[in-house]
Amino acid sequence: AVNGVGMRSEALKRTLVVRRGIESGSGALELERSVACAAHRCLGHCTCAPSGRLCETDATSCVVRNASDVSLDRAVVVKTAETNFTTSDCCVRVSWDRVGSGSDIEGFEWSVGIAGKPIGSEASWFDVGLEKSGVYLSERGRALNSGASYVFYVRTWFGADEYAVFASDPIVVDPVYPQVATGKRVKEIRSLSGDSFDIDFTNLTSEIVAYWEGVFDADESSSGIAKYEIGIGTHRGMSDVYAFTSVGLRNGVSISSLSLESGRKYYTTIRAVTSAGLSWTSTSDGISIDTEKPRRGLVIRSEER
Repeated sequence: AVNGVGMRSEALKRTLVVRRGIESGSGALELERSVACAAHRCLGHCTCAPSGRLCETDATSCVVRNASDVSLDRAVVVKTAETNFTTSDCCVRVSWDRVGSGSDIEGFEWSVGIAGKPIGSEASWFDVGLEKSGVYLSERGRALNSGASYVFYVRTWFGADEYAVFASDPIVVDPVYPQVATGKRVKEIRSLSGDSFDIDFTNLTSEIVAYWEGVFDADESSSGIAKYEIGIGTHRGMSDVYAFTSVGLRNGVSISSLSLESGRKYYTTIRAVTSAGLSWTSTSDGISIDTEKPRRGLVIRSEER
């Protein structure tokens, strides 16, 4: 069964036998549920055992192939995501594909476990026939372990008595956003080679120098900060003057070739992005552009003391 968002239930299987109809001679054949229940794989897969259970059988008849020794035509590549991190603490999608034609592959099962623990330590095996994807959902009320590395396994059957288990690269659960350190903020400064004092005014109309060392804290994140992005705008958090652009892991940068107007205030926003793709921003208190010279005033002399 498949729901509206594409989630599949476990497969329900029954053993049927083909019988001749009541009328003798020619006519339609009938399917009848078999009373007998025999394992159809060497590990005990059968259609009469309770969900998640196996029938008794002699597992010593199984031929278990080492994944590294399987021929390229039979090999399977298991993938979880484009990166080695996931921000979800409740579900992870896994998919796999054949390297070659895999013409003798008869079916797949998949499971998941924490790296370093036994295969299937987190879930039993899911028989999915020839489907090549699945979604692992944690039990209700139980989140995936933040910081833990999960490995997905795909058991590939080449026949009733022969299989190999292929594993994915570990994927680390990291649902933690970067945090802004207490008492720290993004600053506009005069020069990266000078002091780091925050300035509120400048007469430069084409350059803003930003500095944010120590502003972000990612100690609780398993993936850590992968990059910073800088944007400049006319209001807090906006980037209408300079679109967000990655500056790597630098903690200070000079943005030039800008067109800044005298008398306006501009704000610098830094976005910290973790390797898992989560981000958080911090914005400066702004810098005003002032290119007007002081006007000559009038001094009035008074005889009074």
